[in-house]
Amino acid sequence: MNYDISELLLLNVRGMHILSAILWLGLSNSVSWFENTTAIDADTNENRAEATWVALGDSFYLVEKQNIPRSTLPLHILRWEGTIA
Repeated sequence: MNYDISELLLLNVRGMHILSAILWLGLSNSVSWFENTTAIDADTNENRAEATWVALGDSFYLVEKQNIPRSTLPLHILRWEGTIA
C-alpha cells in the first residue's frame, strides 16, 4: 500500500477531531453530573453535598464546589471553547 503524506495527515487530523469531540462531551457530562450532585435541595434550601470523590484513571480526587461571584470568573474563555473542538 502506497499512501501519500497528505492522506496520512488527513487521517490523523480526523482521528484527533473524533478524540477531541469524545473528550469534550465527556467533560461536559461530568460537569453537569457534578452540578446536579451538589445542587441546592428544594426542600431544605441547603446544599446536598459540599464535595464529592471522583475517580480519574488510577487516582481519587476530592472535588469541592466553591461559590465564586460571576464577576471574577474569566467567562470570555468559554466563548471560544466550541471553536477549538
